[in-house]
Amino acid sequence: MKQPKVVFKNVVKEYTLFKKKSDKLVEFFMPKKGNHNFYAVRDVSFEVYAGETIGIIGINGSGKSTLSNLLAQVVPPTSGSIEIDGETSLIAISVGLNNQLSGLENIELKCLMHGMGMDEIKRIKPLIIEFADIGNFIDQPVKNYSSGMRSRLGFAISVHTNPDILVVDEALSVGDQTFYDKCMTKIQEFKDSGKTIFFISHSLSQIKQLSDRVLWMQFGEVKEFGETRKVINLYKEFITWFNNLSEKEKKQYKREMFEKQSGHHSFNNNRQISRKEKNRGAIKRDNINPFYKIQLSILSLLLIFSMFFMVLGNPAEALVHKFSELTLDKSGGNEVDEEKMDSAIKKLNENGFIQVNSADVFRNEDLTEKYKELNFANEVKVLAKVDQHVYQIEQNNEIGYTSIDNIDTEINSLQSIDITINELLPMLSESFNDSYQFYLAFLGGEETQLKEKMRGITEELNEESQKKIVLGYEDITYLVHEGLVNGITVKVTDSLPTEVESKLKGHSIVSTDEKLWSFKSSEYKFFLNLEADELTIQFNNKIDYAS
Repeated sequence: MKQPKVVFKNVVKEYTLFKKKSDKLVEFFMPKKGNHNFYAVRDVSFEVYAGETIGIIGINGSGKSTLSNLLAQVVPPTSGSIEIDGETSLIAISVGLNNQLSGLENIELKCLMHGMGMDEIKRIKPLIIEFADIGNFIDQPVKNYSSGMRSRLGFAISVHTNPDILVVDEALSVGDQTFYDKCMTKIQEFKDSGKTIFFISHSLSQIKQLSDRVLWMQFGEVKEFGETRKVINLYKEFITWFNNLSEKEKKQYKREMFEKQSGHHSFNNNRQISRKEKNRGAIKRDNINPFYKIQLSILSLLLIFSMFFMVLGNPAEALVHKFSELTLDKSGGNEVDEEKMDSAIKKLNENGFIQVNSADVFRNEDLTEKYKELNFANEVKVLAKVDQHVYQIEQNNEIGYTSIDNIDTEINSLQSIDITINELLPMLSESFNDSYQFYLAFLGGEETQLKEKMRGITEELNEESQKKIVLGYEDITYLVHEGLVNGITVKVTDSLPTEVESKLKGHSIVSTDEKLWSFKSSEYKFFLNLEADELTIQFNNKIDYAS
């Protein structure tokens, strides 16, 4: 009897979405029901046999990337079981590459992680370098690579470590035709040698060419799994139906599906699995040794106290100092000084971000003497709360006053999230999709070089702090500051992919009307304007777009 190579049984991958990082700490000590959860994958079951190539399709937000991470054992399932017979290797854009190390160092590191000895690494290193074909960049840090270079290196390393199971997640969506043909030849070699392959792609022609069977994921669930031609035809029918919807109907449909994924867990199979796991491995509360309970409580208190030490220095000393400051008057008396207490309560010293399109800043707390404006996502220091309506703020060593409604203090620092340009392409114009690597190549370069190489410049707009160079026929605008290209603005033609939106929850700055979004990855900073249907992209280390 033929034995399956990969078995998924009622697999669920659930994420708890927090508004801010501190909520995770609160959840650790005081778990509460009713948290906002997101089911990226739910109740997924299938079997795959050795030598099969399985195509995985689905629109953005369907759970394809989560499924690839589960297959590659990068993340564990929340419930259900996964059985994999063999070594897996995940190929996705830049996955597993260390940005601070050079290409050569990444080759050695990843090969060592696959259990290879130094002699074997020395043998295959030239093969990997030749396959990647990125020239002298092999000696440069990966953080300086384009997405195409990262994909080339990642693919070259993965296919030369000779895994039993290959998981290819959109890794062929970047790079030129020559590299694509080379990759397809290598995948076909793997297929001919009896390797098991999971091939995730938006390209139905690629899926049709390679796949023995196709798995269609639809908002976290298996919609269809079967013969390639049949599943692809059903998927095409769905895409045709979806594309015939109005923009309003599309957004409504996606919203309903996203809400379904964010709903409470209601799968009987998963509840049974969870119950079995608890009966097998859990310790009943009533049977815990009372002395162990005391130890656990003391450990928790020590952990909390140590965190106060890290943040405040010596908390006891700080509290004594603050108490004496509030309660002792100049003559040494012990009556509470109400004015000083009120002042202490108002002092905040928090980081904040502008959460409106444009915020007026005034020289006085009465908000009558305006002297400048701050744009959405500008970072400020909130010094004090003057009254119920006014904050005292500082930016660029200038102190001013603005309305409390203009500032978001919930997110006090914008953290990088794991998001790529590739994930945002479905919402951007088709012309940008076709040649996005070419357009992004001018970021950080000189204005003169842009004008020399670029054709079709329709106009130049000189604004107060920067120049705009417009490619009218492409719906693309370059932002220039002091002779350097520090940003590119692209036309948005579709709504934010649901999978991307779930990543941004609690990790982005959002305006009060939810029309403006600011977020960043390790490489880029993004500014999304849904009112103007525009996305601005910058390098992280370049001048702030909103400045």
